Amino acid sequence: MTRLRIEKFINGERETTVNVPLFAVRALNAVLPSSALGSLGMDGIDLSKILEAKRCGAAYSTTLDLHEHGVAKTVVVSLA
Repeated sequence: MTRLRIEKFINGERETTVNVPLFAVRALNAVLPSSALGSLGMDGIDLSKILEAKRCGAAYSTTLDLHEHGVAKTVVVSLA
């Protein structure tokens, strides 16, 4: 079963990994308002592109570089 993998790294060390079943991503894509989907897309997380990649059998990965409370963090979102 394909899952959406979300990994958080701090200073290059993986801190957390979360695997989300793709049915949950489909449900979120269906019920979230377009403003929320647009906001996610502006941050680099496009649920419709993730679902399209799954349908086509293509790879999907995006990396977000964040600064939170002065700490550099990297979040990687990918199909697994």
